Amino acid sequence: MLKTSDRKRSRGFRDKRFHKRFLFCLTSNCNGDNIRAKVPRGRDGAGGAIAVAALENKGSAVKREERDEQFCNVVLSFVQARIAFGEQLAGYRAAGKMDFPRLHAFVEEDLYTLKEDCHFLFRKANQQEHNGINPEGLFDISVGSIFHELMKIKENVYQLECYAPLYSAMAKSGGRNAPEYEKTFLDACSKIVRRARRNLPSELNGAEELFRDAADNLKIMLRNHTNNPLLARMIIDHHDLMKKCFGLDDVDALISEIYNGRPDEGHLAASRDYLEGGWYEKARREAMRVLELDPSNIEANQIISKLSGKTLKT
Repeated sequence: MLKTSDRKRSRGFRDKRFHKRFLFCLTSNCNGDNIRAKVPRGRDGAGGAIAVAALENKGSAVKREERDEQFCNVVLSFVQARIAFGEQLAGYRAAGKMDFPRLHAFVEEDLYTLKEDCHFLFRKANQQEHNGINPEGLFDISVGSIFHELMKIKENVYQLECYAPLYSAMAKSGGRNAPEYEKTFLDACSKIVRRARRNLPSELNGAEELFRDAADNLKIMLRNHTNNPLLARMIIDHHDLMKKCFGLDDVDALISEIYNGRPDEGHLAASRDYLEGGWYEKARREAMRVLELDPSNIEANQIISKLSGKTLKT
């Protein structure tokens, strides 16, 4: 078994990359703009970490460590997406309109990337499931449904923001003396706008329900991934986002639900991974939290003893 210092060197690149990938959202306002701290990837983008991994591996199994990172990245992306959508929905309900450029970027870049990443991670596994759909497959389908529902919403918003004013201006300029073909055209256009305005509220409510159902299923799915050493650490690092996404006052409620009623197990998993990555202060903090929940925990006491005299990295 490698010593802590050796493990730190052997995993240093991964650890640094992980923190670069996840720490960005601590300063993000989650407003739907550039949700993920990566090269923009829409349909015409150059692809991202998961797509690159797929090409480099040429269909071979992705290494477990890479897959653990990719899984956590998908979870965090969904959490941020739900928050971003909620903020845009609140803006619509307050002002009666949505910001199309912001919605367009959210759907075509962030949601599209999330959908593709879910397909990459979960679709093949679900196809191999012979006893019905599994939580991963259901989450994949849920995210795909959210994306396509938001595509419809985006088109309706475009009609209302871009074409409705144009149609109105044309109708005013033509008046009663407009040619018959122009009146027929504008009448058809007005029907499109009325339909978009009528359907938009129900479509937004439907997308909100899809996000809520996907979040509920995500919590079920996470119970199958407690062996992912990055999971608890990611949840704790981004506790404010997790609380906002799942409507919680305390992130321990989420950790407890995922770790079978044992939040101490989640904090212990986080402490182990912080220790392995050389983040000693965080490792100590999580070990202390374990002892608050389970004072007799042997491993947490061992971690604290091991950290005595260490130079702490925060």
